[in-house]
This record gives sequence, C-alpha cells and structure tokens, in this order.
Amino acid sequence: MASHDMFNTAEQALKTLCVSDFFVEHLSAFGRHVKNGKDDQNKQAVVALHTRARETADYQCAEDRDPLSKLNVCMLVPFFTGSVPSTGPHSFGSAEERAFYLQATLCSLFKHFTGHLVVGVCTPTSEVGMRDKEVAQDVINRLRSKMDDIEVEIVEVDCSEMTNNLPNQVLLYGQKIYREGIVNKQLVVFTESDQVFHFSSTAVRNQLFNTTSSSKTYVSPYRLEESYHQRMKSGVKTHAARVKDTTGPVIKLEGGREYTVANFCSASKTIKGRTKGVTG
Repeated sequence: MASHDMFNTAEQALKTLCVSDFFVEHLSAFGRHVKNGKDDQNKQAVVALHTRARETADYQCAEDRDPLSKLNVCMLVPFFTGSVPSTGPHSFGSAEERAFYLQATLCSLFKHFTGHLVVGVCTPTSEVGMRDKEVAQDVINRLRSKMDDIEVEIVEVDCSEMTNNLPNQVLLYGQKIYREGIVNKQLVVFTESDQVFHFSSTAVRNQLFNTTSSSKTYVSPYRLEESYHQRMKSGVKTHAARVKDTTGPVIKLEGGREYTVANFCSASKTIKGRTKGVTG
C-alpha cells in the first residue's frame, strides 16, 4: 500500500517491526507445491485445498462492514484462475478455488477499505481469459451487498507478451486512471488475488497509512505461507528446493497452523538500504 505518488518514484519502503502488526496470508502457497499426482495422499491434499479455500472465503466474508471506520483508497487486484498466456501455469488449483481466494481477499480488504476497486483480468484471447472475467464477475456479484459504497470495475488488459504480465499491466492501468483524473484517492492498495490482509489493530492500520499519505513511500506486509516443513510432515508432495528455502521464522496462527514468514526482514536488515521498521 502506498501513496499514489510512488507510481513515479518510491523513496523508501517500510515494514512493521512486529510481524503480527501487518501481514498477509498467502492462500495459494500450499496449492502451488502440490504436484498433480494421482496417489491417494495427493488426492486427499487436493480435497483439503478446496475445502480450506471455501472455509477461508466464508470466514472472511461473514463479518459485517462498518463503512465509517474504513479508509478511502484505490484498490488494484490482478486476478487469474491459474494461468495466463505470458507466464504459463501458476497453480494446480481449480478455477473454483481461485474464486474462493479472490472472495476471501476482497472481503479482507473490505474490512479496512472503501473507495475504488479495480479487478484486472487478461484480455479474453483464449478460453482461459474468457473464464477469468466470468469468474471475477461472479465473485463481484456475490459480494454486491458488501460493496454498496465501493466503485467496482473489472478491467481487461493485454497479457499477450512477456513484458505485459498481468500485475504490471494492472499497475499501469492504475497510473492511467490517476493521470486522467478518473480516480483521485490519496492512497493505493495493490495486492495479488490470493492474499488475506491482517492488521493487529485499527490504530496500527491508520498509522501505517498516515506514514505513506504525504510521501513517496510504500508499506510492504509480511507474507505468511504455511510451513513447507509442516507440509512434508503431512506427506504432501512438494518441490524439495522450496522445502529447504525457509527465509524467516516459523510462527503459529489461530488453529495451530504453522506459517513461514516468506519475506522476513529483521529490524537490522535493509533492502537496498531503504527498508525501515515502523512500530505500532
């Protein structure tokens, strides 16, 4: 999340010192490491993925919204159901699971934000592209009751070339609507369509946005993924190289699930000398 000024040049990136103050739960990380096998353990894992995706969406969308406590922003969310022409397969999850991920992501956003929502999909030049727009529209229709104060648009972008990848094209579209004065929100929230937002408190959330509102600064959340080692213990097939690649501490969330902080950055560590800690 950032000031729209950072579209031109970002001067610094911020992270909270405490992981629990601001993080996202990467929903599809588990599925990306489940190979498309036919053994019983793999079939059980696929069933578990589908069930968890539906339950997460139901949980995130169960709470009522209080528009008075929300921040007015522009939300940019690229969405695809598993593959796009420029990048190939991204997940072994079904289109229905990706729809649940999008639903959970949007509901987590709507707990904290209002304003303008852009869901970007690839131009329907193939069966995949056609499906993406239809699935996104279906999710939006299901959530209409939660978005009565949010402007929504589903935008088609060109994903035909490698340089025209979907996330980048959605960001470029965001720049365009700011330049043309279509949107004038002071803050921008950009997220993939499979990440559930978590803030430790409204006060922390507001402080983060106050930090970025008048400067060329963006705040990056910690990204939590279910522990790869935990997956190995459960017998689920994974890519061995990624199993060994635990880049941060393992923490437990509600329900006892273990998560790895995939983009961990300690208070003493910097990214290109520009990453700073923000306390809540």
